[in-house]
Amino acid sequence: MIKSLNRKGLWRTYSIADGLAGMRIEHIAKDSEGYLWFATWDNGVSRFDGDEFQNFTKQDGLVNDHVHFILEDSQKRLWFSTLNGVCWYDGAVFHHLEDEGIAGRAVQFIYEDSERRIWCGGRRTLGYYDGTVFHDLIPLYLQHYDQPPSPRLSKYCWGITQDPEGQMWFGFDYLIRFNGTSFHRYEEEEGFPQCLTSYALGQDYTGKVWFGQRGHQNQLWCYADGAFQSVEVNLGGELRKIQCDREGRMWFCTSTGVLYQDGDSFSRFTPADGLPHPAVKAVLQDSDHQFWFATWGGVGLYDAHSISIFDLSDEFSDKLKVCEISQLVQDSRGDIWVGYASPMINRLNKSVFRFDGEHFEFVSTENGFDINNCFAIYEDHYGGLWFGGVNGLFRYENQKLKKIETIAGLGENSICAIAQDSQERFLFGHWENGSQKRKKDLFVSPLKLIYQQDEQFQTIFMEQKEKDPFSRISTVIAGRNGEVYFCFSPHNFLDTNKGFARWHPEDGLKFYGIEDGLTDDNVTDLLLDRDGDLWIATQRGLSCFDGVVFSNFTTEDGLPSDFIHCLLEDRTGHLWVGTDRGVAHYDGQFFQTIKSPHIGPVFQILEDCDGAFWLGTILNSLIRYRLRQTPPKVRLLQVTSDQVYENPQDVIVSTTDQQVIFEYKGMSFSTHSNDMLYIYRLNGYDADWQPATREVPAYYRDLPPGDYTFQVRAIDRDLNYSEIAQVQISV
Repeated sequence: MIKSLNRKGLWRTYSIADGLAGMRIEHIAKDSEGYLWFATWDNGVSRFDGDEFQNFTKQDGLVNDHVHFILEDSQKRLWFSTLNGVCWYDGAVFHHLEDEGIAGRAVQFIYEDSERRIWCGGRRTLGYYDGTVFHDLIPLYLQHYDQPPSPRLSKYCWGITQDPEGQMWFGFDYLIRFNGTSFHRYEEEEGFPQCLTSYALGQDYTGKVWFGQRGHQNQLWCYADGAFQSVEVNLGGELRKIQCDREGRMWFCTSTGVLYQDGDSFSRFTPADGLPHPAVKAVLQDSDHQFWFATWGGVGLYDAHSISIFDLSDEFSDKLKVCEISQLVQDSRGDIWVGYASPMINRLNKSVFRFDGEHFEFVSTENGFDINNCFAIYEDHYGGLWFGGVNGLFRYENQKLKKIETIAGLGENSICAIAQDSQERFLFGHWENGSQKRKKDLFVSPLKLIYQQDEQFQTIFMEQKEKDPFSRISTVIAGRNGEVYFCFSPHNFLDTNKGFARWHPEDGLKFYGIEDGLTDDNVTDLLLDRDGDLWIATQRGLSCFDGVVFSNFTTEDGLPSDFIHCLLEDRTGHLWVGTDRGVAHYDGQFFQTIKSPHIGPVFQILEDCDGAFWLGTILNSLIRYRLRQTPPKVRLLQVTSDQVYENPQDVIVSTTDQQVIFEYKGMSFSTHSNDMLYIYRLNGYDADWQPATREVPAYYRDLPPGDYTFQVRAIDRDLNYSEIAQVQISV
């Protein structure tokens, strides 16, 4: 069964304002170098590298500026069918087919068969190029039929394919089949009458031939094993092209949008979803699982894979209050729990939501109220779910949050942190919410961190003095050797934070701050990684503590911002850092920022059981981010020494007194070249790779005589490394 397509993805439109040659796009193709090519109705073709468009017209050698179709064949030749013939491009020069039967003909479709023959179909045109000469099959066709296929101006060729038996199929005004020696034209008595325009025709991954036409707007057909099968569907408009994507999903481009297989049924994209224009002429799925649409309103791009936005605004009743996602937890059943809190601890009516993969549902307490700001969500060792908020401690039972009393004598304390150690003892951070007290007692806010197991408890920290009423214990971590780490929320306006604390039953309590090497005393989150190192998020950078010394990281090391809100270690051991300016990903060597206009300040990060990352923001939205596995490409553009060498491949010669400049560029359709990291080295001169940089080009001066090899790699936003691009230089 074809997998359903995620419809929570992001749309983007490319137009002439971005450099595209024209707005009426006829076709899309991807070549072996990784470039995307776009055919336009009247302005030639555009080549796109993810950053900029390079346009080619008749002045550059293209046979005509009205281009219908683009195909890269098995020999890496790029073919273009136009209003006035066919040509192919070898990466440097356009070559025109001048043979009789194809020169000057209007060709709408090109196809390469299993014998590497290039088939061309158009109005009154049909034949193939065998690598040497074009074979015109119209004379053979006219031996059986009185007119050539699609003889009139309004009729074209909208499809060519080869079935598993080797028969060729053509979509003209008639449906036509060729067995290698003779043609068969399907007639009305066979169920396929002459079409007012042309049959659209394509093939799926199993070899089935699909076809349909405008006169039958609510029907498609499949052909396999000598039999036809009808497919009932509402096409909604004139059918232009039938294509199959990389996942085996069939697409049907029409004048009113694009239809696609969606599980056992069909779904549709229209301009209401994000298409630039209703007239869709072609679709292409790239290696990053993004979908590109050729329309008569420019190029539409739909990213169904990497970024999906789930807006909770309709579920959230406190729309006038500024709130942030304070907790993100996936339970052992796979449900994702989302907790909300107000930075100023304003009362909230909806603080806890459960997401089952399709819908968000508000979860209330037994009496129908809310826990009023969710500060903690924790799943214990037996799968029980615990929640802490202004209104106390709760446990999830029978689809509701049940109030749980902790230790007698604590009154109406709020619960601001929950953890559990290896001996199944609970750690509760207690906080008496000063904002709910009488004015004269406003700044008396007891903070307690208590060990509890059954009726036994131990207070390991208590503070009661005049301080900011919004101060609370925000993160508690139970270590592997009986130690406990904790920190306070960063909302202390009247009291300087103490950094973070470590408690051990033998060593007691110790606070760590700037004087110990911490980058800042305002700590926002803690993370104990798999190696036993403690990572500390602060408002002035990131620190890592190995138990002896601190290592500090700031924007100078690649962080997008020094104001850090949250930390996560993923299943590969990589570190994720949520900051005021988005999220960064760290592999132990480099920080790489995932740049997107849809990702703002990130307050919580979760990796789910499928390996997707969920980012909690301040705007009532939850973002699901999936890493891509496709590495970027990197190209050496030119080397400047004694002269300028463009697209260098041969050995570059230089002298000792010359500066050598290496210019390079990464290529990806998910990461802009300016957002990539680059590492490079000059083998024979550099001892190791140079530190990662976004700066280009690379400069070398006063090189001693010798032979060297310059190497460069690009790193995309998902920390995928490109293959090495290199060039030799002799000084």
